[in-house]
Amino acid sequence: MRMSRRGYLNAPIATEERTYYTVVGANNAGVRAQLFQIQGDVITPTENLVHQPPGPCLAVSITPDAKYMAAVVSGQAPYVSTYSRSRDTLTQIELDTPASTLSRVCAMAADGTLAILANNMPSLVMYKPEAGKFVRMPVPTFNFWGRTLTISQSGDYLAVDCGSKEFRTFKRTVDGYVAMAIPASFPMITCNAMALSGNGDRLVIGCDTSNQFYTYTRDGDAYKSKGSMSLTRQSKVVSLSMTADGMYIAMVFEANPFLVPEVHRWDGSHYIRVKQFGSDASYTKCSFSPDGRYLSFIRNNAPWHAVFRRDGDDFVSLTLPQTEVQYASACAFSNVVTR
Repeated sequence: MRMSRRGYLNAPIATEERTYYTVVGANNAGVRAQLFQIQGDVITPTENLVHQPPGPCLAVSITPDAKYMAAVVSGQAPYVSTYSRSRDTLTQIELDTPASTLSRVCAMAADGTLAILANNMPSLVMYKPEAGKFVRMPVPTFNFWGRTLTISQSGDYLAVDCGSKEFRTFKRTVDGYVAMAIPASFPMITCNAMALSGNGDRLVIGCDTSNQFYTYTRDGDAYKSKGSMSLTRQSKVVSLSMTADGMYIAMVFEANPFLVPEVHRWDGSHYIRVKQFGSDASYTKCSFSPDGRYLSFIRNNAPWHAVFRRDGDDFVSLTLPQTEVQYASACAFSNVVTR
């Protein structure tokens, strides 16, 4: 049993039956998004969405309480589908003034704030739930075509890749989001993947041009570098997920052809690798539950989805039920929820 500098206990997580939800997006023509309920080691698919996304899912996101879910859709407007949950049922809700162009990625905060990165201007689009629908929020001028973004669980901090060897961070105020200072320590890189801790005090970035991995901590209204690390895998990080307390991060690498994903744990000054997973598939996406109890991966071959329960630094593979989800492309996890 290990106590970190930040006071989090690295102990096995009890397996009493608490309910979590995970959502999986897919490229197949039938079921394009599926919600699963998880209790202990039992995974159960819920009823299929009555209103499936109109096209293949590129990305999905779900709030920690599983109250809201969003899916980025390829090839058909509207390019984002939004839902609200009542027990095990997701019901589509209106997206006011939807983005008029294909989107790439989405991220949701605990209060339902939804950030979307689109292919054309304005590339950063944001919404908030209000009066039974998602309404457009004012956002800073953002004249870049980026690859990825991340929002803290608190909704107070946002990081966005600019696609031109730089990235930006934003802080929420009463009037919306404002740009934060750009420290000299920010590298000139294009980001493949980014993740923020729950309160935005830690930011991690996977680089597009090398196997470098960058860590930052927030000091007031600025992020300061904690250094970079050359990963043992000689490949780019293409997907990152961080637990809300910032203690664990999962990372997926560019397939070459079978590079196994890893989990790293914060040891007080930097991240150290504690787990490598099997090499029987190409992995493409990863998602931790905010409390770190569960971790899911998307794979390039069947079974398309993998779920693990964390027990300290160990991960127990869970049995997946038979579903209609094929060619999975994205995944997201809630926290423990009240049904």
